[in-house]
Amino acid sequence: MIRRWAGIILVTAVVIGCAPTPPLDEAAVSAYRQVKHARAEQLHSAAYLIDVRINDQGNKYSVTTELYVAGDSVGFYGRGYLGRGAFKGRIIDDTATIYFEREQEYFSAGADQLRSDADCARPGEVVLYLMSLLSGRDDASSEKKVNRSGRRLADSLGRFLRTVELTGDKYQLPKSEMLVDSTCRDSITISYDSRGSSFPYYQPRSILYRNDRYDFRVKGFVREQRYNVPLSPAKFQLIIPPTAARVDSL
Repeated sequence: MIRRWAGIILVTAVVIGCAPTPPLDEAAVSAYRQVKHARAEQLHSAAYLIDVRINDQGNKYSVTTELYVAGDSVGFYGRGYLGRGAFKGRIIDDTATIYFEREQEYFSAGADQLRSDADCARPGEVVLYLMSLLSGRDDASSEKKVNRSGRRLADSLGRFLRTVELTGDKYQLPKSEMLVDSTCRDSITISYDSRGSSFPYYQPRSILYRNDRYDFRVKGFVREQRYNVPLSPAKFQLIIPPTAARVDSL
C-alpha cells in the first residue's frame, strides 16, 4: 500500500511539474504595460557604467563604456572599441552617430535603419542600437501582440521578434527580454533585476548580443546605474572635425 501511494504521489508530481503555465491574461498584460509606461514617464535621466567584453571571430576586446540618458538624448563614451581607439557617440533625433578620434572616422545612421528589415545591420551597428535599448527609450513604444505563452509576451520591434519573460507577481516586472532575427541570425538578450512597485521598478543587469553570421558576441555587465541625476550638456555634445572621414559601416 505504501508503495502504491508513493507511486501515485510521484506520478501526480510529474504531471503537475510538466503542466504548462497558463498564458497571461489581460490583467497581467495590462499590469506589465502600466509598469513600462510608468518607468518611461518617470525616467528623466540615467547614467550607466558598463563593462563590455567583445569576441569578434576569436579576437577579444574589452572596454568600459559610459552611457548617459536625458529625455530623448543618449550619449556614450568609451576608451576602446573593436580594436580602435577611444570613441564618443550620441543618439539624438533618432540618429545614431559614433566618432573615433584617433582614426578620424565617424559613422552615422538613423536608429530605424539599425533595426530595419531592409538589410541586415553589421554587428558594430547593432551595438549602437543596444545603447538605445539600454536607455529605456523603447519602453513607451506601442506593441503588436503576437502571442502569449506561460509568463512570456511576444511582439515585434523593427526586424526583431521580441519576447519578454515576466516575474509573474502582481507587478509583472520583466525578468528578461530577448530580440531575435532568424533571417539575420542575430539576437539580443537583456537580463533585469526586479525591484518592486516604485521607481525605477526594474533595472538592467546584463546584456548579450550574438551574431552567428559573423561569429560575433558582445557581453555587457552593468556595473553602476543612477537615475534622475543632473547631467552636463557636454555628455551629449559631439564635435566632429570637417577633416574626419565618414564610413559606411562598422
